[in-house]
Amino acid sequence: MDSWWLFFAVGFVAQLVDGALGMAYGVLTNAALLAIGLPPAHASALVHTAEIFTTSASAASHIYHRNVDWRMVARLGVTGVFGAILGAWVLSNVEVTAARRFVYAYLLIMGFYILWKSMRVALAPASMRVHMRPAMTKQLWTLGVPSRWQCPSRSSNATWA
Repeated sequence: MDSWWLFFAVGFVAQLVDGALGMAYGVLTNAALLAIGLPPAHASALVHTAEIFTTSASAASHIYHRNVDWRMVARLGVTGVFGAILGAWVLSNVEVTAARRFVYAYLLIMGFYILWKSMRVALAPASMRVHMRPAMTKQLWTLGVPSRWQCPSRSSNATWA
């Protein structure tokens, strides 16, 4: 029962960061699960199982609000499925210690990439951002959630304000 609460806490914190930045759930959760001692294949399976539900909810919201570029979905869908199959095959057929080193290196690279992207957003000129409404700013500032502004490098057509 103690491990359940640990997994819950890891997922909760990772989802908070993902909600604030729009990315990093998989990186944070995988890193935490590997640090706990789970094998890479199990950590990957747990993260992807959780992401099925969060991504489905997000997709349903975007489809409802007609905020989906279906051409982009078609282009990314094929390569995404291929990458998922290849990644699952590699993790299940490679020795655990070798897979662990590879996954650690990959997570480190992705962590630096996420930090780099967040610094680009933070240092972007104010004219490039979508500004928050004053009432919303007071509510979100208390949570430390810098949401409701759009990164100019994102490929989506979303206007979040």
